[in-house]
Amino acid sequence: MHQRYYHIIFCVFLLSLIGCKQRQQIPDLRETYNYKDTHPFGAYVAYQIVQQTYKDTWVNNKNDKLADDLFWINDTSSLYISISKNLYLEDNDVKKLLDFVYNGNTALLAASVFDSTLLTKIKCNVENYDFLELMKPLSFTNTGIRLINGITTFRDTTLQYFYLPFLNHFSELNVSNTRKVGYNQKDEPNCIVIFWGKGKLFLHCDPRAFSNYFLLQGSNYQYLTQLLQVMPKSPENVYWNSYYVKKNYKSNGKSFSSFDAIFKYPPLIWAFWLMLAMLFLYIFFSAKRRQRIVPVISPVKNSSIQFAEAIGGLYLKEKDNKIIALKMITYFNEQIRSVYFLNTNLVNDDFVLSLSRKSGIELAKVKKLYYEMQQIADSPEVDDSMLLSLNEQIQEFYKTKI
Repeated sequence: MHQRYYHIIFCVFLLSLIGCKQRQQIPDLRETYNYKDTHPFGAYVAYQIVQQTYKDTWVNNKNDKLADDLFWINDTSSLYISISKNLYLEDNDVKKLLDFVYNGNTALLAASVFDSTLLTKIKCNVENYDFLELMKPLSFTNTGIRLINGITTFRDTTLQYFYLPFLNHFSELNVSNTRKVGYNQKDEPNCIVIFWGKGKLFLHCDPRAFSNYFLLQGSNYQYLTQLLQVMPKSPENVYWNSYYVKKNYKSNGKSFSSFDAIFKYPPLIWAFWLMLAMLFLYIFFSAKRRQRIVPVISPVKNSSIQFAEAIGGLYLKEKDNKIIALKMITYFNEQIRSVYFLNTNLVNDDFVLSLSRKSGIELAKVKKLYYEMQQIADSPEVDDSMLLSLNEQIQEFYKTKI
């Protein structure tokens, strides 16, 4: 019995060690796209392919913003490459980039999220599905991408790997100067080329296609080699930008943060302070003591029983015949308005005639009823006989009407 007990403990301990060892062997899946990074989503393999493709040209590594990189570049047949998770640009960056391409150079930019400044300038839009990972976990699957037939020369046009699906794509394109170069697994364009001036601007909205993990699967490395075939064969210079792959890069000697990006643009500054003001007002007013809910008192239903109870209570309490008579007249006129749709504010011969015809009551009786109503309204006091006569005529009207 004790031997079996120790055997179970040993097995549990062994499984724990195996589990810890396997946990330590899980690779780093952060999407860095650094040209020195050999992790699954680094860009070491892509960088080596670029070097092998352009053996006769030295690959210049750049660690500055696009505006700083291209400010002094006067090339007319160079290649500029930037692979990053996000590509946030300033207005000057976009201007220098497009001027660089306009002069006859070629640029390849790959990112999941492109800055809206660039997309607005080239009249394109990207549908990004990375936010789905925050809402619900996407299932891993065999997902693939492909280049158009005019570029690819190998048999298996769709290159696959097992990971999150390739879903990013360009939802809007400027058809006048843009052509589709590649597609995702849903045959939606994820790689395009824009003819800008004398040069070409290649945009790819899923940088995982240039990761170590994808390019090392089977013959997937040919995806990048075939794509480079449509770029300059002998570029004057090849530039590889590493500035946008840094998680916390520095700008103008200061550490970059989200607030730095916000305070660069006046509209974002106003939106930021407005949001803080609204948050402060919400906290200020919500901190006050809330008033207790006032119960809703339902009005007395306009029924004959409740009306009789109200009149009886009024008579016992006040014993004022005129008030009671006026209440009876008011209730009667309300019934006339709701049933026969007549205006009781103006009582004349036409009104009496219309009421007689609609109710079926003799014209003389209707005239007598409203004559007594007028007398009661004009009299300073109402005795019991007048009140009783009014009540009898009203009750007779209700019994005789159609």
